[in-house]
Amino acid sequence: MAKMKPDMIRTRHPIVSCSAYRPACLEAIHLNKMITLVFAALLLSWVSGCSSAARCNVHPSETKSGYVRIELFFGLSKGNGGMVTEAEWKQFLDTFITPQFKDGLTIYDASGQWLESDRLIHEKTKIVLLIYKRNPDVLNALKRITDEYKRHFNQHSVLQVISCVDEVQF
Repeated sequence: MAKMKPDMIRTRHPIVSCSAYRPACLEAIHLNKMITLVFAALLLSWVSGCSSAARCNVHPSETKSGYVRIELFFGLSKGNGGMVTEAEWKQFLDTFITPQFKDGLTIYDASGQWLESDRLIHEKTKIVLLIYKRNPDVLNALKRITDEYKRHFNQHSVLQVISCVDEVQF
């Protein structure tokens, strides 16, 4: 991955949200996995150019550009066993994600890991990167997409990292 020029996109502290933080979902998620995912997301945001320790509430009036950087982490292990195939992922992407974000997105292949009962667990992951103006339609689309992915592939959660973007140049 080519490193972005610091003057093209600058971010501030991320806000990490995961629908699995709801009380009903907490029982199904192992704390070690969530801590590892949150740490990885925060580290990824820091490495990608966070430039301020000031808290970002991700409201357009609080950024110079009004844009936010959204990273969605889709684990590819199915909750009932097996893996999401490349064909299944492409169908989900073409059916649920791309129609919601027609102006574009970027997809990364990644590998996540965490400890579960002293056993190292690995999971292939797709990361979807979006840079959009923050508005209720975007947030509603994120919720629809993550809810559908969890339902469709029997996943416990989809990690979301949302960061302020001070400047965007196209």
